[in-house]
Amino acid sequence: MPALLPTDVPCWYAWGVPSCFLVAATSLDGYLLPSTDPGTTALVLAPGAGVVLLGARAWGAVLRRDRITDADAWERARGRVPHVVVGEHPVWLPPGAPVRRVTGPPEEWWEQVVGLAGDGEVRVLAGDAATTALVLAGHVRRTRVRVEPVLLGSGAPLLPSPDRLALELDRVRSEDGAVVLEHRVTSTGRVPAHLPGSVADFVLARLAEDEEVARAATGPRWVPAVDRAAGAGWTDVTGWLATLPNDGYSDRPGATVATLGEAADQRHVVRWDPARVLAECAARRRLVTACADLPEVLAELALVWVDHPDHDPGWRPAG
Repeated sequence: MPALLPTDVPCWYAWGVPSCFLVAATSLDGYLLPSTDPGTTALVLAPGAGVVLLGARAWGAVLRRDRITDADAWERARGRVPHVVVGEHPVWLPPGAPVRRVTGPPEEWWEQVVGLAGDGEVRVLAGDAATTALVLAGHVRRTRVRVEPVLLGSGAPLLPSPDRLALELDRVRSEDGAVVLEHRVTSTGRVPAHLPGSVADFVLARLAEDEEVARAATGPRWVPAVDRAAGAGWTDVTGWLATLPNDGYSDRPGATVATLGEAADQRHVVRWDPARVLAECAARRRLVTACADLPEVLAELALVWVDHPDHDPGWRPAG
């Protein structure tokens, strides 16, 4: 009796229907690696891809990293796999490249996008609210996560509300020093009317941006120049910042002082030094996790970035 399914391909390809995966690379402690990280790129562009979906933020990072200015540069960097940018934020698309943008509810474009995959996989890159919402809404039923041997300590999680998803482990393999895990999404739980998962993703993305800037800043702690002890040495860093020797602040050399501007302005600036920003981000991240099913709280947290192009006017708190 002949086999009902082909034996040389995964079962989810058997009837010519592509499998849809949420794909991401994470650290050992569960935080997303950047969309431009080599582990993420390897996962997204591995053989078998039929179409790749990603959000506007990840798309912009790819353009900058790969210096894509035309269709030829696109093919050298990304091959011929079609890409779809999801979201309302306008983006630049290289003319002639197999890239398109979709907006509006997924129900209006999902089937067309899946059709682009042919016999390949639909790979949805995690990290943007618009793409992660596809999982919470039930369109994507599988996940493939590459766990890299690094620790980040903080950052954006794979999904903002893990308690709303039930996953079943399907496959584990090692790959270039990393571990790749594949799960089936067996339940997405209750999705409140205001889709707090999307709001949560938005807030977590903004927090990750703030954390990245804070970590790249000069020194962890800042002090006003007007409060600097007489005779203390310092070295110019920029036109308005200087380093003040004080190894007690951290393992970095010294603290950082604001040297220009009125005393009141200096004191305001230094209240938001990198250490303070990182502490604020960590606290807000815990709030997002604790309030994943409270859309009114998530809406208030998102209001800080109301002018951001990815902020949905529908998230504004009532009243």
